[in-house]
Amino acid sequence: MTNEHAIHIIHEPLFTFAWDRAESVNLILFSEDGKQILAVKKGEGFDILRGCPDWDDDTLEDTARREARDQASATLNAVTICAVLATPGELLSEVTYELVMTAYVTSQEPRRTWQEAESTFIDKKTFLTRYASGDREEIEVLIGMAEDFRVRRSTGKGNSKTFQTQLFQTA
Repeated sequence: MTNEHAIHIIHEPLFTFAWDRAESVNLILFSEDGKQILAVKKGEGFDILRGCPDWDDDTLEDTARREARDQASATLNAVTICAVLATPGELLSEVTYELVMTAYVTSQEPRRTWQEAESTFIDKKTFLTRYASGDREEIEVLIGMAEDFRVRRSTGKGNSKTFQTQLFQTA
């Protein structure tokens, strides 16, 4: 399965437009030391956590936190948007958007019996080798963007706190 996405960084003008129209979230979650990715098992391979807003999610950040809790029993620190995926359509109204969000996992409970898939932390190389949900080059770019954004956020370099705050307030 190959997705034809346009990947947009969050500083592009399209981002504000996409923010209001995003239909789902993709979560690239890291261990606290940033060396491993939280992945869900998918057959013989792995995937990132993904989800759509529920009736009780006020924001897409709420969606990200709920999906992490529901799919992996994980609690997240600050959730940050690192990219927008756009799936082209013939008309602008047919274009669909997904947000790519990243965070560090602060804690993870044991798997609950009702959870559909098993989740685990694995190193980036193993994840990329066994990625089972689409274009490996695309996910590698997205992981790189998430890593870069996490580093910039933790060091405060090249980061606009006002821009990030504004995004979550307008959701």
